[in-house]
Amino acid sequence: MKAVFPRAALRAVCLLLALLLAPGLLCGCGAGRSHLPPDTQSLPEAGAPQDTAGSGANERFAGFTRDLFVNSLQANGLTLNYTLVDPDAWDISRRIEQPLGFFSPESWLEDQRAIRDELDWLHGFDRNTLSPAQKLTWDVLEYYLLRQNEYAGMELHGDLLGPIYGAHTSLPIMLAEFRLGCKEDIELYLDLLEDFPRCFDEIALFEEYRAKAGYFMDDAQLDKLLQFCRQEADEAVGGLLRDSFAYRLAGLDWLEPADAAGYARRSERLIDEAVLEAYRRLADRLEPLRGTGPEEPGLCRLPRAKEYLELLLRDEVGVDLDADAALEIIDARLAELYALGEQLLQDDPTLWDRYLAWTGPDMDPEEILADLRQKCAEEFPLPRQAGHQVKEVSPALQEYLSPAFYLVPPIDSPEQNVIYINPAQLGAGASLYTILAHEGYPGHLCQSVIAAEAGLDPVRSLLGCRGYSEGWASYVEFRYAYLWALPQDEPLARFASVTDELGLMLTARIDLAVNASYANEDFVRRLLAEYGYDPDYAHEAIQLVAGDPGDYLCYALGELEFLRLRQKAESALGSAFDPIAFHTVLLEGGEMPFPLLEARLNAWLAAQQAGSGQ
Repeated sequence: MKAVFPRAALRAVCLLLALLLAPGLLCGCGAGRSHLPPDTQSLPEAGAPQDTAGSGANERFAGFTRDLFVNSLQANGLTLNYTLVDPDAWDISRRIEQPLGFFSPESWLEDQRAIRDELDWLHGFDRNTLSPAQKLTWDVLEYYLLRQNEYAGMELHGDLLGPIYGAHTSLPIMLAEFRLGCKEDIELYLDLLEDFPRCFDEIALFEEYRAKAGYFMDDAQLDKLLQFCRQEADEAVGGLLRDSFAYRLAGLDWLEPADAAGYARRSERLIDEAVLEAYRRLADRLEPLRGTGPEEPGLCRLPRAKEYLELLLRDEVGVDLDADAALEIIDARLAELYALGEQLLQDDPTLWDRYLAWTGPDMDPEEILADLRQKCAEEFPLPRQAGHQVKEVSPALQEYLSPAFYLVPPIDSPEQNVIYINPAQLGAGASLYTILAHEGYPGHLCQSVIAAEAGLDPVRSLLGCRGYSEGWASYVEFRYAYLWALPQDEPLARFASVTDELGLMLTARIDLAVNASYANEDFVRRLLAEYGYDPDYAHEAIQLVAGDPGDYLCYALGELEFLRLRQKAESALGSAFDPIAFHTVLLEGGEMPFPLLEARLNAWLAAQQAGSGQ
């Protein structure tokens, strides 16, 4: 392999709602999550005697999960707007005291107590009396709450200002896509702008706690953050919020012009006096913390680092692996991909030059999505409702965001899908076709809408597993999209897929090396050179994975889990294996950690084998 880092290796296309909103029901600071503590007084009495016939238990459990769902949405205005088009149908008020959520260290103990209480309530239900769908909800809830409980004592390991998922770049994008369906939505949007100073003050306090413990970011990351807050936020954040709000107001035909003008004036004032002032204050509070973090980047420099990373493996990635087992799996895949690439090059030495020149089919985004939908229908279930919009990232934010990302639609309006494309990050050699397979069909869009159409308990929309979502999108991208993009040139399609997946796996390997062990720049240089990549990229690669530990493991290990499950199903069913049925089983249960997904697959395989007489 030639010494050049591949185009897909550094891409972190993300399911953007996994940023700060509500990747889970109770989001503790332990992994850089927002706090969404429910009102515990309103929860049903789960410890009451259960109806062994199941009927009464089913209603009580439905009430329990409904209250969890409602109380979580009532604690965060962004989560509410992105989850429901019509909160009134749930009797949820849009007037929220602290609409950007809770980030203060003082809420840690409250979070831990609430998590333990929720586990007690959940365990008060006899799982055996629940319906099959409720049993799955019970299992996912238990897994999630147990993992959240494990973050106790490791809250300071999380970083709310990471380079990929930091609040300073994520919140503007969320607000730019905030739905304005009625005047109450507009008022909530303005409340969110007004809440920036309080929210950023809590984030700054959290970072001050981290600095006192020696957990603060390294100086290189701090320099980029300060530059953004002091020099670039006016255009990148203020410009985006002004333009996006004006555009959305202009499209509201039900809003009187005088009211629209009044809202525009309030927005301008809040952007200047609240939002941009919050960025300046954040920079002023973080500047004195320079030099308090580790001299070298990487989670491994912190106490209990390996324990924390392995918790991320269980929680974020959703795999039951320790760091050593994860390392063994990724190393095995790296060796396999490298050997495949070398063999393909031996068979056709022109592949490398053709790979470097290839950019994918000459189609616009809408043509690509239509082509992908048609081709994936042969092996994947298709959602019944899948409207979508393709948008371009604001120029002011293009430097800070991924090449593309997908916004999850509201659960009561699954046809409202948005895919963002960031032309500044696509670069030479990037294939928009494979990126849109990851984000659209049969990737995130297909995955999200099919789960929504399956009628899952609404609380499941708050229980994300990034290893599942990003693993699914990576699985369909590397196994299918390249062959669809190059139907007349299978050798090049295979070589491009192998090379780009190798880059992803290598980045995940660096993630483990930097964050789970004391790998320095020399080690990373040798690792890059071993697989034929430019060793001079070592410093940049370390900065990439140190800022968001475990992020690339969601893509890499998630993909390998889906490949493993497919191999298991093909071995069990032989010629009776039906890819559409197999993919339907994986998708209709929604996002879940892989031990639960495998149990679901095992039950389906047993039923298939019993039905066929195997």
